[in-house]
Amino acid sequence: MMKYYVLIKGSKPLAFPPICPFTGEPMPSAWVTLKHIGNVRYSLIWLLLGHLKNTYNKASLKVKASAGFAKLYRTVQAMKWISLLGGIGVTVILLELNSKSPNPSAIPFLGILGALVGSAAFKAYGFILIKKCHISNISCEHIEVCFASEDYASSFCKLNGLEYEARR
Repeated sequence: MMKYYVLIKGSKPLAFPPICPFTGEPMPSAWVTLKHIGNVRYSLIWLLLGHLKNTYNKASLKVKASAGFAKLYRTVQAMKWISLLGGIGVTVILLELNSKSPNPSAIPFLGILGALVGSAAFKAYGFILIKKCHISNISCEHIEVCFASEDYASSFCKLNGLEYEARR
């Protein structure tokens, strides 16, 4: 399956086609913020000295999306944190009840396990949701955005004076 990559240089305002890149619905009225954090790079010299070269880069991009998709994506992002905090809260309550019990057990720590599994599941679902349009690579000078649709990528490039590249 071909994907279409657009290299955005600088921080100029961007224009978006009147189609949601995630659902294909016309005239999107909401916004979804895509975020990406850069990676740690390994260098032989830094490894020999016992250090890693941390090239921590952050990028975000607001993309026009349909109202239903934007609401779903925000809900999934919130549920990721709610499940994590809820699992920690359940663990604290179970630890308190367990300390008063004559037979203490390891069951309270299942709350932490449930929190981690739930949070990971919502994070994976969020990744699946934005798979059609996401930030694929960042550096100090540019952001590379990946689109699943060639029509959307070409329309986006025409509106902003950019070029796209098709890759597998």
